[in-house]
Amino acid sequence: MAETYVQHRRSTVASQEPTGLEVGEFAINLPDQKIFYGNTAGVVDVLAVRNHSDQSHYSVGELVAYNQDIYRCTSTHTAEPFNLSNFTSITASVAQGSRFNYLWGSVGAVPATGEMTASQAPGVGGAVTISIHKTTYYGLDVGSVLVGIEDGDFIGFLDEVNSFGVAYQVTARPIDQGDYFTVATVESGNQGTIATGTQGTFAFYQTPQSRIPSGGNAGDLLTKVDA
Repeated sequence: MAETYVQHRRSTVASQEPTGLEVGEFAINLPDQKIFYGNTAGVVDVLAVRNHSDQSHYSVGELVAYNQDIYRCTSTHTAEPFNLSNFTSITASVAQGSRFNYLWGSVGAVPATGEMTASQAPGVGGAVTISIHKTTYYGLDVGSVLVGIEDGDFIGFLDEVNSFGVAYQVTARPIDQGDYFTVATVESGNQGTIATGTQGTFAFYQTPQSRIPSGGNAGDLLTKVDA
């Protein structure tokens, strides 16, 4: 009995992208090692983060894994060795992190229970104030975790259904506003558009660098004091 093989739409031409994909339909660009899919918004998008390859092409906004860090492409990158001038790092080496379920709230709004909001929409860039309620979408009180965020850490939100997300680097310790914290950040990368009311994952990653003591003189004895 003859075997039947099913193959996805594919291209052997570098930088060529598919059009008109149905929701959930896949297509592959072989030389660029990209997997595309049609999302629920009717837009063709790249699936997940891929490892950097000297044989692949990268477009502005794509996320690439290289040397255990994640980078966002900032200018067209042709098939060549990794060139940092074409990418911006959106991660740092982390010691540990936490992930919780939240809703993405309205831009500039005070977060309700289970919400995380931002002072401006993802993709604008620059300084952004993030507001995070102390209670998660499923009613877990994580105030004791959020208070541990430090300057230099990374926080973000991921829409896991559509593979959209945004990442921020913290520039100052959180400020307790009662039911929620506000955190000063700068946007470090984003992919896609996150709709208000989207249920997703809030991620908080600690960077070891932000917890290394600095200052003082050689031979000084370190003493723990209350902040």
